[in-house]
Amino acid sequence: MIKRRFLYCSVMLLLVTGCRMIPNPDIIVQDNARWLDRPVKTIAISDILVSEELRLHPQFKQDLERGILAILKDKGFEALASSRFQTIYAQKQREFGGFFDPVTGQKDIKKFNAFNASVVATLVSETDAQLLVSFEVFKTFARYSGNVATWDNATDNTIHPPNILFDSSNGTTPAISIKISVFDIQNQKTYSKIQGLQTIVDNGTGWHIHPDDLNIHLITLSKTLNVLENQATNDVQ
Repeated sequence: MIKRRFLYCSVMLLLVTGCRMIPNPDIIVQDNARWLDRPVKTIAISDILVSEELRLHPQFKQDLERGILAILKDKGFEALASSRFQTIYAQKQREFGGFFDPVTGQKDIKKFNAFNASVVATLVSETDAQLLVSFEVFKTFARYSGNVATWDNATDNTIHPPNILFDSSNGTTPAISIKISVFDIQNQKTYSKIQGLQTIVDNGTGWHIHPDDLNIHLITLSKTLNVLENQATNDVQ
């Protein structure tokens, strides 16, 4: 009882002082099975997309990409920023022109496929990239019971302040997840994984992800990207 009273008073103190209304997200990551069956050296990020439904600080995408690049490099990969892929993509768009018939309005699938193949071929010739990785941050929903929410291979233990009033509550709550899509250029297969980041609660800043919490989510992503770990090598033939 004393512990609960102390926690409740701590929460009220935060409310009064205008600081964060919740503690840092406490995320447990699950399911990190690896799937690559061959050594890979160079990974190119193709894009990082963030849903317009989310309120994130202006530098979120740039900060997230810098963090992801650092994670990949730390795991032993040569990691290429999305700007490299996007530059080639824009150049090929100018070369190929439009993909829709001006009369029928139908998409020229054959031309579009040739465009995509040309983008990838150019990237490979210039960088020796073996994997294309994209990230999509989006809004979803989690089920919670008490102060614990579970969704997309993650558990967030801070859905509510640890208050006795919430001990028996349960339902659904908005949350944030990230989808990682990996295109293996060699075998032309695409792999994807969705990982929960945190629940959306009022953190006192107006942002759905507190600006100070990026490092917490990068730790989660580092664990999630274990699907690639131990696949990097400097001896790729």
